[in-house]
Amino acid sequence: MALFSERMGFVKPRDAIQVECASKELRMTLYNLVHGMLGDYEHDSPSESVCKELWMMKWHRPIDTFPFHSYDFYQELNKWVIDGEWYACYDLLEFVFGEMKDQGFFDPEPMSFAYGFNNWGPQPDLEKEFRDAVNELLEIEGSGYRFINGEILPITNELEIGSLEQSLDQENAFAGARKHIENALKLISKKPDPDHLGACRESILGAESAAKKVAGIEDGTLSDAVKVLQKTKGLHPALADAWKKMFGYMSDEKGMRHAGTEEPVNVDFAFAKYMLVTCSAFVNYLAEEFEQDEQR
Repeated sequence: MALFSERMGFVKPRDAIQVECASKELRMTLYNLVHGMLGDYEHDSPSESVCKELWMMKWHRPIDTFPFHSYDFYQELNKWVIDGEWYACYDLLEFVFGEMKDQGFFDPEPMSFAYGFNNWGPQPDLEKEFRDAVNELLEIEGSGYRFINGEILPITNELEIGSLEQSLDQENAFAGARKHIENALKLISKKPDPDHLGACRESILGAESAAKKVAGIEDGTLSDAVKVLQKTKGLHPALADAWKKMFGYMSDEKGMRHAGTEEPVNVDFAFAKYMLVTCSAFVNYLAEEFEQDEQR
């Protein structure tokens, strides 16, 4: 809902999602989030270790100039985020998340047995809470990016995010598919030159890995696996045919090249994202539809 200032025309509503730019409001919001997560550090604390890594490894400043008081450090961090390049706030999120993970910020609390009390109950998923908090703020501020699997990606649709996150949670029988989807995410978000074609290949390989696992075959293409699924799992012919046509030209080597040449097909972000989300949804469908079969 538009706020009073927007309804009355005092402030223009945001007409476009922030892509390759970041307003001061967005930057300050993300700065405040990081500040709140780390807090004021003490000597030899995990928070100080994260800040010190940022000081040395990201800013390449001498260790003997690292501020003793956290107030001085955050003054420098504020300047870097607010006055720096638009992507500084996103770099900060990725870097700090990785360091926090290494420092055990998201590890579950140890169990306590004092006075007969124990916390055998479900442990909070602190990593998910962090990710959800980041994405909620990005959505509120109109950012064109989301935080997925520890990386900032230009994907804004909630259904797309849900599909990707679900496929990244696949384990055991679908671990191979999960790895390919992870690789596709890294390629599509690679800086400064994303590899869209490579992301398409990895997406297809993820779908192929899941299909071959369910079909019980080791060789062949995604199309071959779909044919087996049609015969052995009772897939509707129309659905099987649609899958074969949709994935066919990208899973086939000829689909990766211009006709009669070795020149790669020019793939843009929109198509790479489409293939990534589509293949993720395909993996999720196979995992849910045939989960019982896989567990036998």
